[in-house]
Amino acid sequence: MLLTKTQKKILEIVREYGGMKAQMLKRLCPEAYSFEVSLHQLEVNRKLIKTGEYYCDDTALICDRNTETAFEVMLAVCGHPPEIYCRGQPPFSLTFFKEREQKLCRYDICVVTDGREQVVNAMLGGMAGKYGTAIFVLEQKEQAERMIVPPDCRFAVKENAKYIFYGGC
Repeated sequence: MLLTKTQKKILEIVREYGGMKAQMLKRLCPEAYSFEVSLHQLEVNRKLIKTGEYYCDDTALICDRNTETAFEVMLAVCGHPPEIYCRGQPPFSLTFFKEREQKLCRYDICVVTDGREQVVNAMLGGMAGKYGTAIFVLEQKEQAERMIVPPDCRFAVKENAKYIFYGGC
């Protein structure tokens, strides 16, 4: 089966990060021409399997919630998917690059669930200066007080289905 650019991109994302919802796949493939048709063809030709609301490859692995959240934050920062993004090094879920002031800047996204601040702090120990801008996605704004973070960082909190960014440190 010959695949379109959109279909290749969908399969690449699902194989790298795990199964995702159709809505997220569509947001990650903005140049997608007739996205629903492309998705349906992949499903009919057994390149993708639909499990509930997720589309997976033959491994049937679903993207973990932290990675899904990191993608949402990345899209909130950029508005559209950047050309370069990849899995982050722990404790970061996702790393992407965005042009800012005619320079390519690195962003690392770390999802911090309530009560796991000390674990993230321990994992960040000694990493100061090794990363570009770190974005810490918090469940509650108060978590920021319990974080020991690098100087160039931001906090993000989801309020009313939108991410609000705080220029932290």
